[in-house]
Amino acid sequence: MKDKETQFNVNGTLCTLVVSEDFDGDCTKLWHDLVSVETGEVVTTLHWSPYSCPSDTEVQHLIDLGLPEGLRWEDSHPASRFNFDSKMLAHYVAGTPVKLMMGYGTLSLVPRRVRMAA
Repeated sequence: MKDKETQFNVNGTLCTLVVSEDFDGDCTKLWHDLVSVETGEVVTTLHWSPYSCPSDTEVQHLIDLGLPEGLRWEDSHPASRFNFDSKMLAHYVAGTPVKLMMGYGTLSLVPRRVRMAA
């Protein structure tokens, strides 16, 4: 771990964000784990886009929100969900629609919190 890494309190456990890379042949994906400072064990994995890193403020915001396990669209299939990124987190917090460009046009959807079944 680097000096002066931001530390986060996750349910009483002091953690730092550890980002690891996973090269899957044609691109690199990022995993975002909150790791215990004391034990080095993964406390939780953030449901964040595998193509970007959250800021310290965004990590803290997710912790404050109770570490939601991603987003889904109202009236969508229960298994469909999106990971957070900066834009999605801002829309989630504000409760405002997100415009998505699809091959057949633009969708305007309001993200809702979802907890995936274990």
